[in-house]
Amino acid sequence: MVSARAMCTNADCHHDLSSSSQAATLCPGCGAPVITACPSCSSPLAEMKDRWAKLCEKCDQELRHHRKQSYFGVM
Repeated sequence: MVSARAMCTNADCHHDLSSSSQAATLCPGCGAPVITACPSCSSPLAEMKDRWAKLCEKCDQELRHHRKQSYFGVM
């Protein structure tokens, strides 16, 4: 059986939520929402290979996004 895994939705944050004693709704590191499954297909994060996945491995829904965009790719 796979245990639950929570992840911050802020792509700039890599705060480890595995040591949390209870399920948090907001990341203690940056204050962004925390998810345990894909909001689109409900696939559990614990089943994904990449610990810091940006996209869901089943439906390609964006799981994490940058909250502060300092570079927009225009030169």
